[in-house]
Amino acid sequence: GALVEPVDLLDVRIDGRAVQACWVIVANAAHYAGSFVVAPGMDIAHKGLQAIVFKARTRATLTRQVISLALGRLAERSARQGDVETLPCMRVTIASARPVPAQLDGDLFGTTPLDIAAATDALQLIVPAERGKLA
Repeated sequence: GALVEPVDLLDVRIDGRAVQACWVIVANAAHYAGSFVVAPGMDIAHKGLQAIVFKARTRATLTRQVISLALGRLAERSARQGDVETLPCMRVTIASARPVPAQLDGDLFGTTPLDIAAATDALQLIVPAERGKLA
């Protein structure tokens, strides 16, 4: 059936380290789409990125990995199964034998090959003071 079919493999380089994956999330913040947590401990003030590397070989395994992600149990799965790895990094390149669609913040963004790098300059933000306190 469709769930036992092999997945497309991506050739990923994370700060120069070669890794094969079927799916990669590169994040600079903990949350995606509101309260959905993809990279616990990350925030936009943190320098660098996190690459979440899914190493499934079949669609069934990838489905279980995505369910673990949705349930907030990806770290448990990683420790137990070892088929998902989270790596701090500054640069990720992703290539594939054929173009694979990519998303940026949930919107279609083109296809592989991709070159993703962390910003090196600080971004200064102006935020409102807490209610009842002066800035």
